[in-house]
Amino acid sequence: RSTGGVSTSTIVRNAGIGILVSDHSDITVTSTSVANQGGDGVFVTTSSAAAISDSTLSENAAQGLHVNDGSARVVSSTVSKNKLSGVFVEAGGACEVADSAVFENAVDGATVDAASATIAGGTVRANTRYGVYVYGGGRGEVRKGCVVSDNGIDGGRIESAVGALDGSEIRSNERHGVSATTGAEGSIAASTVSGNAAEGVLADASRVDIATSS
Repeated sequence: RSTGGVSTSTIVRNAGIGILVSDHSDITVTSTSVANQGGDGVFVTTSSAAAISDSTLSENAAQGLHVNDGSARVVSSTVSKNKLSGVFVEAGGACEVADSAVFENAVDGATVDAASATIAGGTVRANTRYGVYVYGGGRGEVRKGCVVSDNGIDGGRIESAVGALDGSEIRSNERHGVSATTGAEGSIAASTVSGNAAEGVLADASRVDIATSS
């Protein structure tokens, strides 16, 4: 098992992945720009872990951050303009994004496939498809004042998965604020869903519980 850190650095224009964390390793990335890679900006896999703070993951050819069978925490960072999703979590991985800006990614702000992710505070905006997309039995939570806005389809979409919106806002998305389909389970508490182009909340063959929201 390896441990290490990257601090106050610039990692740009490599043909593959900017930072690969694998085989039960741990890494800390602080005040660093990871941009214009030929693959993912940061890829965390095989039970490894990454802690990323005050950093930028942008304009990479794949995901900004990709977590596959690993874990990551992103704090006070920017994840933007990547050619796929800003954050992609799969295969039982786990990710927390706190007080960060996730915007203008070419697929979703955050994609969660058979994994778990929490977005706390910050913004998820102007992504081409969904702000947050959870499917395949995954779990996604948007909490603590996060604003999900101006995304190309829905602010949040849940398919055969579990999603929660708590103390946050979903607004001004190009279709639904929140859509839950195919047996999804969702909850909305102490939140605002407003100004979306179609339905605020769509529940299609799914269950959505709403409490103390507007």
